[in-house]
Amino acid sequence: MTKPKPLPETAALLAAFDYDPTSGYLRRKNGAPVGTLNSKGYLRCNFKGKAYKVHRLIWKMQTNTDPVCIDHINGCGADNRWCNLRDTTLRGNQGNRRRRTPTTDALPGAIQVRGRWLAFGASKYLGSFATEHEAHKTYVKWHRDYFGAMSIYAV
Repeated sequence: MTKPKPLPETAALLAAFDYDPTSGYLRRKNGAPVGTLNSKGYLRCNFKGKAYKVHRLIWKMQTNTDPVCIDHINGCGADNRWCNLRDTTLRGNQGNRRRRTPTTDALPGAIQVRGRWLAFGASKYLGSFATEHEAHKTYVKWHRDYFGAMSIYAV
């Protein structure tokens, strides 16, 4: 992963934008909404001639720190409510990824090979099982252990 683009100073952001943490909307001081959806489902905007992801600007405005990686807890990149954003590492952010489009009908982490169900997590072989559900259950346990609180399967 490349190093994140440095963000503008907090004072400049606060002078230009208003943020409502409850709704997640970022607006210019004149009331105009900020952001257009990019191809990956995140809001982006231009500020002083540079493009930024809106959730990164919001994080900077709220915490006065440049985040390494921001996770949208519910998986929706356009939902910038403060309760839906958390600072994380790249690994933590990967733990909260949803499958975009299923490549097979199999449950995540399970693939069928010669009548058996194999479980894999991050290219790591987790075992061979008689049923798809057993393989998936093993994958879910591995996912929780590997990603901890950032796992999509965290309780």
